[in-house]
Amino acid sequence: QPVAFLIVFGLLLLDGGMVAALAGFVVLQGLMTSIDYNNQNLLFNALPERGKQETRTVIEGICEPMATATAGVFLLLAQQGISADGLSMVGFVMAIACLALAVILRLDFAAAVVANIRRGWLDFSATTLAVRNEDKASVPTMNLEEILAAFSNRASTDTRLQALAELKRINDSSVLLELMQRVVAVTPQERRALETVLVGFGPRAVPAAVKVLREPRFPLAARSVAARVLRQVSLPHLEEMLPSLLELLIERMYLLTARRHVLNLADNELPHLDGLRMVYRELPSMTLELALELMSVTGLLPGYESIIDALHSGTGKERGFALESIEQACGRKLFQRLRPFLEGHDDETILAAGRGREHSWDDDLVEVVELSIGAAFPLEASAALEAAIELNPDQTTRYFRDSLTGNKHPVVREAARILLKRRKTGEVTDLTRVERIVAVTKHAFFKSWGLRSLEFVADDLEMMPFEEGAVLVATGKPSGRVGFVTSGRLVARQEGRDTELAVPAVLGICQLELHHELRTQVVAAAAGEMVWMPAALLRSAVLTRPRTGLDLLRWSLAEQ
Repeated sequence: QPVAFLIVFGLLLLDGGMVAALAGFVVLQGLMTSIDYNNQNLLFNALPERGKQETRTVIEGICEPMATATAGVFLLLAQQGISADGLSMVGFVMAIACLALAVILRLDFAAAVVANIRRGWLDFSATTLAVRNEDKASVPTMNLEEILAAFSNRASTDTRLQALAELKRINDSSVLLELMQRVVAVTPQERRALETVLVGFGPRAVPAAVKVLREPRFPLAARSVAARVLRQVSLPHLEEMLPSLLELLIERMYLLTARRHVLNLADNELPHLDGLRMVYRELPSMTLELALELMSVTGLLPGYESIIDALHSGTGKERGFALESIEQACGRKLFQRLRPFLEGHDDETILAAGRGREHSWDDDLVEVVELSIGAAFPLEASAALEAAIELNPDQTTRYFRDSLTGNKHPVVREAARILLKRRKTGEVTDLTRVERIVAVTKHAFFKSWGLRSLEFVADDLEMMPFEEGAVLVATGKPSGRVGFVTSGRLVARQEGRDTELAVPAVLGICQLELHHELRTQVVAAAAGEMVWMPAALLRSAVLTRPRTGLDLLRWSLAEQ
């Protein structure tokens, strides 16, 4: 770039005509954009890790605008006393100074990058020091199994925060991958604590964060946390990975859409496909949101939450601004591949765009289900196993073998255990996580919940049939549970008066308030089915997904 400036100002000195002006325009609007900005990104990689983000913010947010303003003020003041040739000479001298500075930076660049690497995750001396610190650690109050268990089940926020504090004290990074595999859904407070603990591991967290980002077997919430951790620990590493990560996510979005299309064309009278349909209904959009979040984490797409809202429910103008922001962030080539998803086209239109780029997918229902058994996403794999053994029962043994050898996630193994027991005994006593989620979506209260929120509560749902005359809610001390009635007839009794309740109904929302006494008894006037959920879990779900709070308010007002 300094050499290009020398040539332009040299032309201005020799001949201040249109040729020199055109050359200056090309250098400023062409080379500056295509070359110099990339050079700046390379230079930022050589900055010390400590304070890099702040330094970059100052340079891009303050120094660059001030430089432009200073040049403009200088030209305004100098135009009366300096000739055009004189201004060209000033530019020529400053271009020489820029060239000298570039040479100096080039000499120091390699040494600075090497120093960053030595301070980074390849610095084995840091690992040695950490091992010594671990040797000196005292006996933990929670072992690693208990720490992981806090994230396997729907433990309270206090329990999870205690587990993270203990992990920080133990300082054992070997458990990070298994921990991240269990991060299905976390409250904002848990998420911040998890990020803080992982960042505290420093360079030792980088290999785990990279693996979590690259492999779809990890929950989307965990991959989001991994991206934010990598941004703080090793931003250049994340920036280098971003293009390939986006490519992988886009490939997966087209694959998921193709499978969803095949399932939607299948007979609706096949209930064993409901779980897989439910998973594929949301996975493409969830994957798109992760792609946008990755752009946001690396600083390319600020305010991605607002952009997602604009894409889903914004006006035409807001959607236009959102699409333009995304195109500026990812570039035109990548944007064209994302565009069918961003514009909300139907599956056929999206797949037609994908085939135009030489994508191909299986369109046979059995093939799609069998391939989904080996999926990395646990809910996808377990739902596919349930569908496969009903579609093709002669291959049940092979399906169980493929499932247990291809995916070691606890959700998949638990689903295999339940389904295998059901095949042997014929009794439906336990439900898989997918079956629980499908069952709960029959209630209108959960219609607006996303797959992530349903997965968050699935393991703690209690499906219960009830008979006529059963007391579902008793007066007095709260039971600590909220009920969701999907069928039957209900009567509310208070002070000797009976009032029939409309079904579907929500029972016990008032228990979300602390120290609340139940004053209304609810009795079944006819047999039906319902789902119980711990009130504490519903509070956590509100924190994880704020829109749930609006659902609660709507149903509370309906009860009144």
